[in-house]
Amino acid sequence: MLRVTSMDADNAHLFSDFLSRQAKAMLNTGQPVLMLGLVDDDHACGALTGFMESHSIFRINGIFVAPQVRRRGGASQLLRALSELLAEDEQVTAIRIDYVEFGDEERSLTGFLTAANFQQNTPEMPFFGVTLAELNKSGILTKTNGNHSSIMSFADMPDYLLRSIDYRFSSACVPIMDVPLISGPVDREISMGIYDGDTVPAFIIIANQHQHLHIALLYAEPSHSTRLPMLLSAAICRANEKYPPETLVTMQTVNPGSEALARRIMENCDFKDLSRSFEFEFRDTYPLLFD
Repeated sequence: MLRVTSMDADNAHLFSDFLSRQAKAMLNTGQPVLMLGLVDDDHACGALTGFMESHSIFRINGIFVAPQVRRRGGASQLLRALSELLAEDEQVTAIRIDYVEFGDEERSLTGFLTAANFQQNTPEMPFFGVTLAELNKSGILTKTNGNHSSIMSFADMPDYLLRSIDYRFSSACVPIMDVPLISGPVDREISMGIYDGDTVPAFIIIANQHQHLHIALLYAEPSHSTRLPMLLSAAICRANEKYPPETLVTMQTVNPGSEALARRIMENCDFKDLSRSFEFEFRDTYPLLFD
């Protein structure tokens, strides 16, 4: 029988398979995080986590139910338990959740939230997705010319150069990824850089994440900015050799400049915005619904 139980630092390890990366990081660093566990005959099978984003907004940063116990109302039980806890604080007016709809898992969540009377909002910034086959139609790629003699894959670069890239961005308090380039999910065969002596003044970093390719960073110093299309072209050509054409390629935007660049890259391509943002306001006329 499914039931919701409280979760804390002492028993969180039992639910670790169902916790989001952000929830784990908050737990490990001692940040306030509300955690609810789902059990089936005392066996952990799901979790919901989140935190107070402000005095009135609660943000869900993870909700997951194990596939073997789905369609038994587990997610609804977690959401009901959360709403009952939040109802005790009259200052809390809304629940929010943002995520990227990569595939069937996230599409199921979209359907669940819609059925529960959450309202879909326009995300602050888009998270674009396009197939590798479509990306080959990019207007930037069709305009690219010149030789690639100075372009080198990360697989062919010595580790000290990759560490120097990591250090350059980490020291500026804008780390590229959660883990070092030499040990993370970066696909070094299709990530490319312009090799100029002992420096890499321009590069594209592509990570293999959740069975899709994510363009984590496309960067160039001002003196090499005109080489970005050539870098992208070299990376996509190498990706075509390694991955099937239906492979999803994603690009996250964080400001108007990065959005403009992403749209320029995907010129002539059939792309989608995969970002999703939902909110439930407790003062809404429609109640929070559960199946």
